[in-house]
Amino acid sequence: MPRLSSGARRMVTALGVLASLSLLTVQPAFAEPWFMGTDSVEAGQLSQLWWLTLILSAVVFVMVEGLLIYSSIRFRRRTSLPSVEPPQIHGNTRLEVMWAIVPAVILISLFGLSVRTLSAMSVIPEDGERIRVEGAQFSWNFTYQDSGVQVSSTNGALVIPTERPVIFEITARDVIHSFWVPDLGGKTDAIPGKLNRMTWTVLKPGMYRGVCAELCGSGHAGMLFSVDARPLAEYQAWLEQQKSGAGAAPPAAGGVAAGDSSAGRALIASKGCGGCHNVPGVQGANGAVGPSLAGVAGRTKIAGGAVNNTGPDDLKKWIMDPKALKASTAMPTLGLTDAEATSIVAYLETLK
Repeated sequence: MPRLSSGARRMVTALGVLASLSLLTVQPAFAEPWFMGTDSVEAGQLSQLWWLTLILSAVVFVMVEGLLIYSSIRFRRRTSLPSVEPPQIHGNTRLEVMWAIVPAVILISLFGLSVRTLSAMSVIPEDGERIRVEGAQFSWNFTYQDSGVQVSSTNGALVIPTERPVIFEITARDVIHSFWVPDLGGKTDAIPGKLNRMTWTVLKPGMYRGVCAELCGSGHAGMLFSVDARPLAEYQAWLEQQKSGAGAAPPAAGGVAAGDSSAGRALIASKGCGGCHNVPGVQGANGAVGPSLAGVAGRTKIAGGAVNNTGPDDLKKWIMDPKALKASTAMPTLGLTDAEATSIVAYLETLK
């Protein structure tokens, strides 16, 4: 039976050392800026499982490809074929057993780690902030179970505490939606007539972007929301403010001029307008599908020149029901209330 040359043995040894060193670090230091966030306990668990799977896959890939490359170079044909047939070798039983057992052990281990991680994430704590999440075409409604405070994604962010479990009870009013904040953990379906539960323990204060991850209709792309994670003391102060009504936005007291431009900017972000348009002053609004809204207030025509823009009222009519003014437009009807449209126009009027 042929034996590996000294060069082949050195290569196999080097690959084995590389595999051992790679497995010493489950989550590399450069992992944090990637899409697998670690800003909550649950996201950290998913991130560790993902990196472990990636590293194991990379080690197997390097070993297999390394041996293939080595064999191709080391045993390539250098001279003409011999006239006498060389000895025929049956195989290497030990090697064949190893390449059957080792992959099986790796797959079984990954399966066990996956089950353990998902089981740990599915444990709902007894104590925590309970929030009911209801998806509806095309917005999210949040009800704080212990205080009765209600927030909609159309006019505010989902505010949650850090360093404290938050328990979500997720359902839907009409069709299936999917509740997902990529930086904070896995997604959970919102299904009419069914209550799904999930939990986060957020570690870092900050703003996080949430989306609907289930195609739910023509306004699906705009079904976005923001999560505002605050230290516990700030969160409790916000909650008391909401219960007392001090945090509610004052109602519009008239026409377009009464709109709140800052509220309009927040609505542009939460409604997902930035997915299609570049909107100056709105973070993340850098879409290239539709026209840029820079200077929109100074234009005499909008909607590709099909609609007059003689003032704020024309803009308001357009954003409330674009298909009524231009049937062929790809711009969706977002179901804005009069006050919401007024606030959005108030902000657009600042873009001259």
